Amino acid sequence: MYFVNGLRIRSAVPLPELPSIDSSETPGPEIAIRKQPLSEPVESASEKNGCLRATSEEVWYRYEGTGTAVIRNGTEIIVDPVEDATAHRLRRFLFGHWLGVLLHQRGLLVLHASAVSVSDRGLAFVGNAGAGKSTIAAAFAGDGHEVLADDLLAIRLTDDGPVIVPGPPVLKLKPAVVSALDIDLQAAAPANGSKTLYAVPAGSPREPIPLTQVFVLTEPDHEEVTLTGSDAFFPLLENTYTVNLLEATCTRQEHFQRCARLADSVTVSRLQREANVETIPNLVERVYHFVH
Repeated sequence: MYFVNGLRIRSAVPLPELPSIDSSETPGPEIAIRKQPLSEPVESASEKNGCLRATSEEVWYRYEGTGTAVIRNGTEIIVDPVEDATAHRLRRFLFGHWLGVLLHQRGLLVLHASAVSVSDRGLAFVGNAGAGKSTIAAAFAGDGHEVLADDLLAIRLTDDGPVIVPGPPVLKLKPAVVSALDIDLQAAAPANGSKTLYAVPAGSPREPIPLTQVFVLTEPDHEEVTLTGSDAFFPLLENTYTVNLLEATCTRQEHFQRCARLADSVTVSRLQREANVETIPNLVERVYHFVH
């Protein structure tokens, strides 16, 4: 059994990136990842980003070279892999869209973001694809800070404030980035495209960390300021994970309320990001300045 995002996972698919746990000693809900033949839903919508059908109870995916999967009620992921589906390709989607949908079904706010822990405070980074979210998280890992999430950030909104529920202890990076940052990370498996999955140090199991600040990565011509009102709200809404499924999996009003609650509970700041890995150490120093 494994533990990730506050969930005990009993999986028919080996998940070597996650530490094994003794289920009797680790609290948390249990979900199942099972392998079994699947008949695709009769009333499938037009396929978009691999999604065949989405309702409030279940979401169906199909990917060429991987197979079909259904995520149901926030409690199970059933996978019907194609014959030549590789283990690391299955894990890519398990740690991505499929887990993201499951967490969304469980009522968490799931953002397309990376996050790190600095002085026991969670810092999150959102931005467009290629903005450098993973690279920044890697730089903080090189400084000795814990990486809480990469690509998929799960946030639980509690009466005491929002908390980050740590995800898989991995980063998706180009090897050239790791070399340029001069950090010691262990390559675990191929990811997608030119990127590799790298393991990062983590406790077992990892406890939730209060989320105190969200940084919106922007082009250098945008001023670095603290955002308020709709300027703080919309980057959270726009960077929601699997945002295209919101209409089917929950009401838009529910999601708006979650984003608004988060925007009111944390500091949201704009952070300039140049498309140059050599500038990352300077960016990290500016983040420290914001935090302290």
